[in-house]
Amino acid sequence: MSLLSVQDLTIRFGSRTVVDRLSFEVAAGERVAVIGESGSGKSMTCLAVLGLLPPGATVRGRVVLDGVDLLRLPSGTSTASAAGTSAAS
Repeated sequence: MSLLSVQDLTIRFGSRTVVDRLSFEVAAGERVAVIGESGSGKSMTCLAVLGLLPPGATVRGRVVLDGVDLLRLPSGTSTASAAGTSAAS
């Protein structure tokens, strides 16, 4: 079972798409490196997973951490508190 599952993640700023339908999974204990060219969406992807996208960003898709869809959290709920302690294990 995946600890983190990102499905069809799309991030836009106005009409500009910076991440387009990205999907990946990370199992518990697995290490992942995010690599790519400058401007390929690495930072925006990580910020979306952490719930720290800048104002003006529109995000679609699913980011599920330990069974919790982080993109559906109520405003003001932190990623860490929503996922509990298993994300830090």
